[in-house]
Amino acid sequence: MDSLANRIRLARSYLGKRVLCDGMPVDFSIELTSRCNLKCVMCPRDDDSVRGLGNMQLATFQRIIDEAAQYLEFAHLHLAGEPLMHPDFGAFIDYAAEKGVRTEISTNGTMLDEARGQALIDSKLTNLIISIDGTDAATYKKIRGADSFDKVVRNAEQFLRQKQAAGRGPYTIVQMICMNENASQNDEFAKRWKELGADAVRLKRYFNFAGHVEDRGYDQPEQKPERQPCYLLWRQMAFYYDGTAVSCCHDFLHQSELGNIHTHTLAEIWNSPVMVAMRQKHIEGKQSEIPLCAGCNQPQVGLPQVLGTAALNGATAKRVLVTLERVTRRLGVRSPY
Repeated sequence: MDSLANRIRLARSYLGKRVLCDGMPVDFSIELTSRCNLKCVMCPRDDDSVRGLGNMQLATFQRIIDEAAQYLEFAHLHLAGEPLMHPDFGAFIDYAAEKGVRTEISTNGTMLDEARGQALIDSKLTNLIISIDGTDAATYKKIRGADSFDKVVRNAEQFLRQKQAAGRGPYTIVQMICMNENASQNDEFAKRWKELGADAVRLKRYFNFAGHVEDRGYDQPEQKPERQPCYLLWRQMAFYYDGTAVSCCHDFLHQSELGNIHTHTLAEIWNSPVMVAMRQKHIEGKQSEIPLCAGCNQPQVGLPQVLGTAALNGATAKRVLVTLERVTRRLGVRSPY
């Protein structure tokens, strides 16, 4: 299936409020590992027993990619865990690349040592996000729950030097999630990391992971009484490390299980009874009846965003979003997403 034609089908299905989606998802979040070495205030994973701890097997990943490669444009190789804790993350990146799927990793930077940094530079990774969330150790500890600020900064600076010396490597975004704790540090953060050679600096809006964590963001999207259906249900899915599929990248706790790639095809999962029922609730404006969606602060999208994502592939759309966020902040207006 042609990528553009598939994206148009997704947009048409969304705008036409069809519960059976005519296109196939173009964006996956795939959890290489559910293990993490930090306890962050914006993460809902308080009890690991709900999800279990484990690493994705390469065979599971290959099964997902093999079925999706003809239409999948972008795979985020992270969800509830720190992806660099997987001992063989490079094999996943390169397998996706062999199948024509672009990839992104978001890391907390604690394990981004010289060896792992070089492995990322040598891999076919498209984007790397290094999330730091502050400009000083005290602020960082309040958010990330660890005395790792100096180490993470050293690792990030070292990686940027390695990448510059190599003259290649993934498009690197240094990111801060904007919340009350670091609200005064935006300008300093952006200036510092742009000067140090980041390809982009992202000041990311705070998400409450479907209402499972406290709203700490100071620039939250306005939630109108009449909520539009969430476009994510017509565009993307997520996979836990064991191959379980869920409806949304905000679902850390098995609230919207759709099936498992080892027992279902992607087509069966994508238009599964659970997914169809969720789309129907959104179309009817009954999102509050879905536990996963009731308290979610995911921004609503309008026709410009739907048409824009239909026209652009996933990797390009991601970079446009980061640029758009930067421009709107400079203009002093709220980002449209």
